[in-house]
Amino acid sequence: MMAGVGPWPDRPRVAVATSGGADSLALAFLAARWATRRGGRADALIVDHGLRPDAAAEAGTVARWLAARAIPCRILRWRGPKPGTGIQAAARTARYALLEEWCRARAVLDLLVAHTADDQAETVLLRLSHGTGPDGLAGMSALAERRGVRLVRPLLGTARAATRATLAAAGQRWIEDPSNEDPRFERVRLRRWLAAAPRGLTAGALADAAADLGRVRAGRDAALAAHLARTVALDRRGFARIDQRRFGATSDSIGTTALARLVRTIGAADHVRRRALEPVWRAIRDGTLGAGRTVGGCRFIAAGPTVLVCREAGRLVDVARFDGLPTLWDRRFTLALAGEHRRRLRLTIEALGDAPAARLPAAAAAVPPAVRAAWPALRRGDRLAAVPHLGYIDPDFATLLRGLAVRWTPPAPLASATFAVVTGPKRII
Repeated sequence: MMAGVGPWPDRPRVAVATSGGADSLALAFLAARWATRRGGRADALIVDHGLRPDAAAEAGTVARWLAARAIPCRILRWRGPKPGTGIQAAARTARYALLEEWCRARAVLDLLVAHTADDQAETVLLRLSHGTGPDGLAGMSALAERRGVRLVRPLLGTARAATRATLAAAGQRWIEDPSNEDPRFERVRLRRWLAAAPRGLTAGALADAAADLGRVRAGRDAALAAHLARTVALDRRGFARIDQRRFGATSDSIGTTALARLVRTIGAADHVRRRALEPVWRAIRDGTLGAGRTVGGCRFIAAGPTVLVCREAGRLVDVARFDGLPTLWDRRFTLALAGEHRRRLRLTIEALGDAPAARLPAAAAAVPPAVRAAWPALRRGDRLAAVPHLGYIDPDFATLLRGLAVRWTPPAPLASATFAVVTGPKRII
């Protein structure tokens, strides 16, 4: 099971996202056995979303099941207010944030999740219904890079029925999440449609088709990474310059995908549809950017033989409170303060915007206005306290902000790991 997503070091240390459902519980059992045999350790992480009255009790039950089999586990709780709409997406975001934070804090680099071939088939159908391109129809990769954590899906080639058979053979019960039967959710409706689909259109067939497309995508990923390396220069201050002629000298498929990666890395966009990217790609390819284009929170501005790529400042409304502790702003920059004055800060992080050049140091003149407008600035009310990227600190805040640091921490790398395809055994008992 783990060989397909290897190789692995001696004494592996992994975490397993465990909901108590059959898939994740079976993965926790199998991963724990695999790690123990190699002198390592697998920790099961249970997220209590607090969305149902019995959620806490269920988390406790799962923890007891794991403890009975000597599998170390931890319950992570999603605290705070919950949204009234888009609850599944919000819960997913919160779940991964909790899981990844736990892993990063303990230097656990690999987080195992129990997506199966059935989940892969549903993902392909979901993306197909949303008009995704061929990369999307390859489904989920068996390996994916997150913020300091690698997401591993060892069961992606294994049918859901196999996980249930594995638990049944072990005499282990599992929990059925009622939301998995709630027709209000699109994935549930697609699952029901797939169960009643014509002969031949099965979850297994869709997963196999996704695997074939995944192998094609893996080859394209390698070509894409080489193209990006040749044509894009990243600046650690959160923007990029691309060689317009060389960037445009490729296929439309590679070009639009490269553009999507830039939008994700520079603009922090989760996903931009291909049809939105195509006009920008053609403008870059044909040298017709003119005054520039925007897509997915990014601006593309012609600058002689290069194209400047930066965050679109005009629609940047993120405001974060800053008390000196590491704070992620706009999903792009992490600000932190080393010092003893944190509690007295009472500052906010906002986009610099169109601050008058006279109020900024001379270094600002060397930075394109579109770039610096989207940089983080610290303010107290209407007063500009600091612009870390320009080395500017208001003299009245100099002592308070001694040790201020800013790092560009984009949500995804420009050239991520090559798409990984894994095939799984029909039986995993």
